[in-house]
Amino acid sequence: MRIYILYFFLIFQISFISNIIVLPIAVKKKSKQDIDDPDEYYLTTNLNIGEPIQELECEINFEISDYYLDNYPSNVIPKYNISSSNSIEKTPIRNIASSKFTGGNLIYETFYFYNDINCENKKKYEHIKIALPRIDNKLYGCEIGFQTRHSNQNSISFINELQSYKIVNNYIWTLKLNNLDEGSLIIGATT
Repeated sequence: MRIYILYFFLIFQISFISNIIVLPIAVKKKSKQDIDDPDEYYLTTNLNIGEPIQELECEINFEISDYYLDNYPSNVIPKYNISSSNSIEKTPIRNIASSKFTGGNLIYETFYFYNDINCENKKKYEHIKIALPRIDNKLYGCEIGFQTRHSNQNSISFINELQSYKIVNNYIWTLKLNNLDEGSLIIGATT
């Protein structure tokens, strides 16, 4: 009987943590405008996106609720080229808004996320939507918001998208720092 209970517990634990994504993060220092300004830090992650795979640098922002591509991101270097992707699906211009723009549109793209705590296994997820101000041939960076109370119906929430596609099994996220320079953002379960 105890063996059956142990098996049930292990199966329950494996199924609970199988619906997570893990974003490796880096802690970076913002450049100062004045030597007397205090040090400010921000978090970034690199996502693999598109076919063929491109690297997309994203700033993680806890003060906004939406996520979007941007030609002129504040703190990250634009690297993603829409015209180089074979998997992008463009939609007509819509009234999509973000904390940075209004009147944008949606694209659907393929993303690759780690689905284990040790960041050893990446899984491909197709047809994930993201907002952008307009489609042109410039390079893009992105910003991912984790604020939940200021969202509006015309913006897109990263965690809501992951939940709606059943990529994660809940809205819980955990920030785990390995040291002062790096760590992980675990979405879908706490560890």
